[in-house]
Amino acid sequence: MRVPSAWKRNISGMLLVGALSFFSVLFAPRDHVQETELKCSDSTTRIATFADMKTCSQDPRYQAGCSCGHIPNPWFTPYYAALVPTVIALGAYSLLQGRRPIRLLLLNAGILLGIAGVLVRGFIQGGRTDPEGVLFFPFVVAAFCLLVTIAFIAIEFLHRRLRAHDA
Repeated sequence: MRVPSAWKRNISGMLLVGALSFFSVLFAPRDHVQETELKCSDSTTRIATFADMKTCSQDPRYQAGCSCGHIPNPWFTPYYAALVPTVIALGAYSLLQGRRPIRLLLLNAGILLGIAGVLVRGFIQGGRTDPEGVLFFPFVVAAFCLLVTIAFIAIEFLHRRLRAHDA
């Protein structure tokens, strides 16, 4: 029995979406930068910046009740909220064929394959599991799939509008 070429293309496209998801998570920016900040007395103002957490915790002000914390990476949120969903949606839009429900199903299956690959890689490398992270993980994945789906539909809408405008 021969598999239709459209299905071959869609399965290949789903696997490529999975690879895009896998590598976008694998090479993502960290959620915080290496430097550590020292804040005192519930202040939002940074008192000092240190190379790492160990150096910060050795500061006399830390001993006196100040706290050390990682500085958030300003690129982390835009990467996951804008860049990655757009790139994955563009890839899926160009690779997947058929009606929208099938394409969206394959798109989200590819995303889940990529994320599953990242999880397997993490477990193989002996990654630790955070109980809070496990609790919120399904919601984070669902939100990410929703962002990519919205980006996909927006790209499809814009493409149709441009084709209608050219006609």
